[in-house]
This record gives sequence, structure tokens and C-alpha cells, in this order.
Amino acid sequence: MLNVPGCGANPNNGCDASDNYTFGSPTIPTWRAVLAMVYGGQNQRTGHLPLLPDGFNGEEIIYRRHNPARINCASVVREALVNNWSALFTGAADCRTATCTRLQHAFRRDDLAGTTDIFLTLVGMHAVPPSTTACTPNVGPLVDVFGTANPFCNAGLGYDFDELQNKGDSDYQNLDPIRRSVHRAPGAAGAGLEEVGEAFTAGNGLPNNTDAQCPLAATRVTTPGPTFGNASAGLKDHSYSNNQGMLALPGAFAALRADLEARRCNGLVMPVSVPANFRNPEDAYYAAPGGVTPVLCTPGEFVPKIINTTCAATCVCADGSPQPCLVPVNRDVPGVTNFNCLARPIPVPIGYPGFLSVRDSRVFNLRVMWGTNLPTSGTVARDNYFNTSLGPNPNCPAGLSAARQARVVNALYRLHTNRATNLNGSAPTRGTPLFDGDVCRTFSSTLQIGCLVKANACSIGFAGLTALTHLPSNIPVDNMAFRIEDIAPSIPNVQNLILSPPGLGTTYRMSHTLWVNSLKEIGVAGAVTGAEGTLMSALPGCFRDNAAVDAAISNHHFVPVPAGVTRLQECPSPFPLR
Repeated sequence: MLNVPGCGANPNNGCDASDNYTFGSPTIPTWRAVLAMVYGGQNQRTGHLPLLPDGFNGEEIIYRRHNPARINCASVVREALVNNWSALFTGAADCRTATCTRLQHAFRRDDLAGTTDIFLTLVGMHAVPPSTTACTPNVGPLVDVFGTANPFCNAGLGYDFDELQNKGDSDYQNLDPIRRSVHRAPGAAGAGLEEVGEAFTAGNGLPNNTDAQCPLAATRVTTPGPTFGNASAGLKDHSYSNNQGMLALPGAFAALRADLEARRCNGLVMPVSVPANFRNPEDAYYAAPGGVTPVLCTPGEFVPKIINTTCAATCVCADGSPQPCLVPVNRDVPGVTNFNCLARPIPVPIGYPGFLSVRDSRVFNLRVMWGTNLPTSGTVARDNYFNTSLGPNPNCPAGLSAARQARVVNALYRLHTNRATNLNGSAPTRGTPLFDGDVCRTFSSTLQIGCLVKANACSIGFAGLTALTHLPSNIPVDNMAFRIEDIAPSIPNVQNLILSPPGLGTTYRMSHTLWVNSLKEIGVAGAVTGAEGTLMSALPGCFRDNAAVDAAISNHHFVPVPAGVTRLQECPSPFPLR
């Protein structure tokens, strides 16, 4: 039970008359209720749907916007919960992070990850909508009629039509209405203990290193109606998803500028998405060509540059101004200008006279820049995102090329490239706040989340098992999976999920089954073709050889199927998808 002063005055908060909010119910386990509130602002008022009906598409009623009677990422309950570390856990004093005072971040996988779909199902949050089929020809994707509010708070409040999204649109967004200071070491020249953040602060103070610079900038919803929310500028993103924060949607140039100018600090929920095409330290972590150590930007060195050539005349810079943008560079090597460098959090960037309102130069670290000796040097890097639904169709007549679909990367995953944080009670088990070093520089979103909760120990994250167990030999396994209902995530407790009858009393409920599905019979020569056929024929009778399957499962850091459980199911048959 959590007491939240004033909470009972608004029935949408779900508190009783004494301002108490109780997590868990006879039908909703406590752990699900807490995680749904942290990640999605979802309360337990099960008599209210998470999404409201917004029309009829000719075939079915479409539920699109968040229902404030069920979901509010800016609620006083959510704010009180995440600002009280001990309220998040039972027996918090026994955790290795017992010194924490509040939750700094809740890391998540991207929309496209299967882990995300599983998490939403297990926690009881609504699904991410399907990928879009709509586009502006030769420009970028648009939200289609099946777009909805995204279930995660990093995508904003989701109450208005200009906040609707499709799958993948929230992967780089930093719009959680609960904001967190961007940690930095004390002193005017203090290094960034968190190394990415938004550009602006409230007033003319130091960069985003105090909560006073990061106010909660959202309108709290009190009563439902035909329109609600009207989220403060900074909590929406009026831009194309392939050029997020840079290329305004039609008629939304002023709104995009207002978004950027009002956006401060970092959000509580933070997506971690390391692009699959970033495979070396130069691409992902500011290293020089062939190197591994991040290159630091030279203090006071800025160069005007058109950083997004696909929309040179229409894309904007970090502060909302038109291109060319003044960007920091490294000029330590005579005659060489390196755009791929890590910026330190100086209060007003020296040598940056055109944009004195920019208060934290760590905003430049959000954009991955191509560095030196390339035709693309000084331009923004893109991921390799590709949506097959954007082939030619009535909503996108000519289709959208792969080049137009690839997204500008907003590199929130770089939060702890060089340093860890010790603020707000964090006791990092990876990296140090005292000097630069190799902290979190992986090329896997799962591994990166596992590392970030070490460097930022007052944070949590959801990811696959490899975040815990599959680490380089020189990195200790010094993060942990939390117990669920006091049940440890041991192999026997995970295996209890599929035993019959299931061992519910000792089952680790944050678990799921993994299937290989085929429309044709597995093991019959020629029945399955293409890439699937290559997989099926890798070993003769592979999927009927339990020893081979178990070895593959263990080698990829999954939990083996317990003895006595049927491995193969043929349709029609009820799968044990418990």
C-alpha cells in the first residue's frame, strides 16, 4: 500500500478515500501491478479499458487513444511510486542497491523485439500496434488507421491524436512525463556520469544535473472527454519516425520546434536499442577508425554542417533551428576534423554563440555521426530498419525504399559509454564515476541493458536471460534478476512453467515458452524450403534429436525443456503456452 496525499480526490488515480493506493488484487499479482505502473502508468481499475474507441474503420471498432481512467504516465501514484525505491520492492533493504532513494531509469527493449511483446503480455499491458502501411511518398512513414497510443511511457501520454503510433515509432523516443536529471560530476567542468540528455533546462542554471532543472511537464488528466491531455510541449514528437526530432510532419514545423525547445533532461522509461548495423566501436561509441577508445570533442570547437542531407532545407537542429547545425568536433590531429566525438556537459557550449539557450552539450551525443575520411563525414548515421508493409499499397502507392525507411538513430543506449554514476545512492558494479573507462559499450540491446543497470544501479530493466548470464569472461555477473513473489529465477523454477500439472507455487512467472513453428511437417525432406529449410536441415532430424536441441538451447543461454515434456506438437493440438 502506498499513501499519496491528494490522490483520492481524482477517481482516475484508483486511490481510496484515505489517499491509499493498493498494488495487487485477487486477479492481478502485485508484481504485475507495480511493473505496469512503472512502465506504462497503468492502474488496476479493470472495469476500464486501456484504450478508448475512436471510430469504425468499416470492419471493426478501433481503440486508439489512452483512457485516462486506466492509464496516466503523469499520475501522482506513478510519481510517488518511482520516487520511493523501497516502495518498489518487498525487502528492498536486502537488495544490493539498498542505498538507492528512487528509481532513476526503467530500461526497455524496442517495439520490434519479441522480448517486448512477451513483457507486455506477462505484465498485462496493451499491445504495441502493428507496423504501418502508410507513408508520404519518397519522404517517410505515417501513422495508419491501426495506429494507437504506445503502451510505454517513453512515448508520452497518448491522449491526443497527434500521439498515435505504429510499431517501431517509440524505439528512440524520450518523452516520459516523469523526468530525471542527467547526472554529472560536481563542479562547473564536471564530467558526465550520464552521457546523453536533452538540450535544455528550466531557467539559466547549470546543465541538467539537478531535479530542479527537470520539472514534471505534463497536464494531469482529471476527467475523460472527447479530447484530453493537451500534453505540454516537449512531451510530443511532431516528426517523421525515420527522421525523428528533425523532419516535421506536414504543418507541424512550429510544433516540432516547440517540442525540442521544451524537452528537458531524460525520461524515466528509456528504450535501449543498439542498431543491428552498428558492429564496431567507431559506429556505435565514438572511436577513431580502427580504434576502441571514444574520442572526446575538443572544447570550444564547433563546425557548421548540414548533418541530414535527405532533408537539408527542411530538417532542424537539436535546438529547433534550421540547418546547417553547429556541431562539436575533435581537431586534436592537425588538418583533421572528426565529427564522431563525445561531448562533455559544459553549461553553455564554448564557441556556440548562436544557441545560448542550449544548456547541455550532451544533446549532441544522442546523434551518431559519421566521423572522418568518409563521403558521409559529419552526417547523421541511420539504422537498418525495414518495414515490409511499406511496399506498394493503397496507403503508400509507390512504396517506401529501404533508404527512406532507415531511421536517424537517437542513441539513448550511450548513457554510460565512459562513466558510471554514484548519485542518488547508486553503487555501480560496472565502471566508476571518477575516471573514463570501458563501461557499457556492447553491440546487443540485451547485453547493454544488463550493463546499464550495473553502471546506473538505481535503475531496472527488462531483457532476455543473456543480460545476466552471457557476458565476456572479464566482466563479473554482478547484476541480478529480481525474485517474483519471492520465487528465484532458478532453472527448476523456470521449468515449472511447462510441467503438467504446472508447479504454480514455485514457478518463476516472468518466464515464457519459445517455439519453432512450421506450416509443414518438420523432418520431412523438402517440406520446408528457403531460410527455414536451411535451419531445419542443418542437422539430420535435428528437431527430433532432443540432445541436439538441448545443446542449442544451452549454447544460446535459454533454459532447457525439462525431461518428460513433449517437444513436438502437431496441429490441431493445444500448445502448453502457459
